[in-house]
Amino acid sequence: MKGEGPRYLVAVVIGLAIDLGVAMALREAFRLPNLAAAAVGFTCGLCVNYVNFEKWVFARNPLTFRGLARLFAAAQTALLLRLGAVWLLTLAGLVPAAVFALAAALSFAANFFLSRLAIQRKVRP
Repeated sequence: MKGEGPRYLVAVVIGLAIDLGVAMALREAFRLPNLAAAAVGFTCGLCVNYVNFEKWVFARNPLTFRGLARLFAAAQTALLLRLGAVWLLTLAGLVPAAVFALAAALSFAANFFLSRLAIQRKVRP
């Protein structure tokens, strides 16, 4: 697949599938509250995205704890937006699948821009 754009889209879809799948599985299998399930799902998806971004999408940086920490720090704003949306949508009485999907859509734009800022850096020799 050529170009960062299409690879980025595929990587994000994979990460999102893991994010939402983990959240729903934790809620259903372990009866975790929506907020806890969403936070764990988000973190799992973020870790998968980091590897895909560094090794496939942008393919210019080695995997490092520092790189993961940069991406994780950048994604915290998106996570806060996501959890706020989960809380509000749960209060509104939506079913869990709708809560998770709508909250993910809301945080997606923030996560996109912040993740690009975190990954788009020069590798020091």
